[in-house]
Amino acid sequence: MADTHDCFYPMISLEADAWLTGIRERRQQEKRREIWMKFSDLKHEITALNLKTRRCSVYSVGKSKLGKTLILEGGSIIYAISENTIGLVLNINSVDDIPLQDRLILQKLAYKYSRTPLNERRDDPKFYVKMMPGGDDAYLNQSIRYNELFMSDRANTTLNKTIFNEFEYDKIQHKYPQWFPKFDKNDPHFEFMEGDGEDEADK
Repeated sequence: MADTHDCFYPMISLEADAWLTGIRERRQQEKRREIWMKFSDLKHEITALNLKTRRCSVYSVGKSKLGKTLILEGGSIIYAISENTIGLVLNINSVDDIPLQDRLILQKLAYKYSRTPLNERRDDPKFYVKMMPGGDDAYLNQSIRYNELFMSDRANTTLNKTIFNEFEYDKIQHKYPQWFPKFDKNDPHFEFMEGDGEDEADK
C-alpha cells in the first residue's frame, strides 16, 4: 500500500493578515522615527533634557515667522533650523557657556531635525485619552521620566504627558491590549485637540 501524505496549507485569516500588516507598518514607523524627527519629538527631547540638566536656564523650542524652528536657552536663540530647506542649521549665538554634555545633545537634536524631510516634520493629530466617562481625573497620564501610566487630570506638564498621537498611543495599546482600546477616531475615548501646540516667536 503506497504511503500517502496529506498536504496542509496554512491559511492566514483576514485578522491575522491585518495583524501582520500592522506589525510591518509599526516597524516602518519606528525605523522612520529612529532616522527622522517630528516637531513634537523635538519638544519632547528638549523637555527631557531640562529634567536632567542642573542649569538655571531652561532650554525650549519655538517657531519663527520667517520659517524657522528655534532652539533657545532662556531667551537666546541657539539654533535656527530652516523649514524650507533640508539640512540647513544656523548657529545664532555661542554655545561655549553651555555644558559639553548638553551641547552635544542639542547639536544632535538640531541636526536630526534638520535632516528630516519637510513633510515628515508635521505632527500627527493629537488627542487626550479618557479612560472612563465623567470626572476630570479619568485621563491617561504617562510619566515623562519613568514612563509609568496612571489616571489623573488632562494637564500636560513637564512631568506628565497627557497628549498623544496615534503612533505614541499604539505603542501603549500593543503593550497592554487588555487595558486599552485600539485607536479609532470615532471612539469617545479619544478627545482630539484643535491646535498643534507649536510656539511662535517674533524672529
